[in-house]
Amino acid sequence: MIQINEKEKCCGCSACANVCPKRCITMVTDEEGFYYPSVDLSECINCMRCETVCPFLHDEKGKDVLVSYAAKSRNNEVRINSSSGGVFYHLAERFLSDGGIVIGVAMDDDCKSARHIIIRDVSELARIRGSKYIQTDPMTLYETISKTIKGGQKVLFSGTPCQVNALKRFVGKDDQNLFCVDVICHGVPSAKLWEKYLNYRQAKVGSVRKVSFRYKKDGWKDYGLLLENEDHQFFYSPKQTDSYFQLFLKNLSLRPSCYSCKAKTERYSDLTLGDFWGIERMVPDFNDGTGASLIVCRTELGMELVKTIRDSVELQEVDYSVAIEKNKTDFISVEKPKERDCFFKDLDNLSFTKLKKKYVRIDWLKEIKRRIKKKISSAKK
Repeated sequence: MIQINEKEKCCGCSACANVCPKRCITMVTDEEGFYYPSVDLSECINCMRCETVCPFLHDEKGKDVLVSYAAKSRNNEVRINSSSGGVFYHLAERFLSDGGIVIGVAMDDDCKSARHIIIRDVSELARIRGSKYIQTDPMTLYETISKTIKGGQKVLFSGTPCQVNALKRFVGKDDQNLFCVDVICHGVPSAKLWEKYLNYRQAKVGSVRKVSFRYKKDGWKDYGLLLENEDHQFFYSPKQTDSYFQLFLKNLSLRPSCYSCKAKTERYSDLTLGDFWGIERMVPDFNDGTGASLIVCRTELGMELVKTIRDSVELQEVDYSVAIEKNKTDFISVEKPKERDCFFKDLDNLSFTKLKKKYVRIDWLKEIKRRIKKKISSAKK
C-alpha cells in the first residue's frame, strides 16, 4: 500500500486514490494546504495498485525532445487572452472539432479553488484558458478518461508534468487516444495561501467572481493579477508588487516535492508548452508584446498534433537548448528557500498583512523606475 514517509516524494496527483478498488484511500490536505493520500488500513487488501500508478515509486527514462518551436496565435484576441502565445487554445479548438474532448483547469465559482473539468464545445474553452497559480483539487477524472479512450474517443489532457505522469501510468503510457500537454512548471503553490490572500483582497474589494492570473495590461512580460468583483469592478496588481506572486516567485509557497521534482527528468507528455522568455533574441519577429510560446514536442503524437494547427499558429523551429536558457525550470527544480518552513508556520499564525510585511520585500525604487520607463515607452508608440 501507498505510504508517504517523506512529503518530498508525493506530488498529490491522487492517482493512488482513484485506482484503489476498495476506495480506502482518500486525499486530505495537510497543515500547509497540500493534498496527500490517507489509507484506511482496515479496508486495504494489499493489491498494490496504488504503488503501481505512483509516479514517484518508479525510475524510468522520460521522453526525449524531438523538436521545438517558437509559436504565436495568428489571432491577436486569442493571444491577449492567453497566458503566452495562445497555442493551447488552438490545440483544444482543433481537438474538439475532430470529435475529441478536452480536459483542463478552471477556477471554481467562488474563485477559492481550481479543478480539472471536461470541455466538449469550443464555446466553453474560455473556462480553461490561461494559467492557474494554484494546486488543483485531487482529480476525479482518471476513470472517466480511461473509459473514454478505451471507447475510441480521443482525449486532450492539460496539467502539470507530475499530473501527466500519473495519468499516463493510470491509463497506459502508449495509448494512442490520449494526448497529454504539460507546462514548464515553476512549482505548485499552496491552496491555503491562495485562500488567505483572496480573503485579504475581498475584505477590500468585495466578493470576487473572476480571476485572471496573467492579465497583460502592461504587456506579456509585465503581467499581473486581475480580480473582478460581483459589481463588475476590476482590481489590478502587477506581479512586481503583488504579494501572492512575490511569495510564489520567491519559491516560498511551493509544495515540498517541487524542490526535487521527479517529473523534470521523467517526462511522459506529448507536448510541453511554456512562455518563450528570450524570444526577442531568438525570434525577434515574434516579439510584439502580446505573448509568445515555446512548444516542445516529445513524441510523434505531439509532432502530428502541432501540424494540425499550422493555419492558426505561426511556427518557427528553434534549438531547444538555446530556447530554454531563460526558462530552465523545464528540467531543473527551483531551490528551497531557507525561510520556507518558517513561512508555512507563520501562514497559520499571522494575518496576511503581517505575513506579506515579513516575507515580501519590494524594491520600490526599482519599481518606480520600471513604471516611468513603461510610460515613456507607451508615449512613443
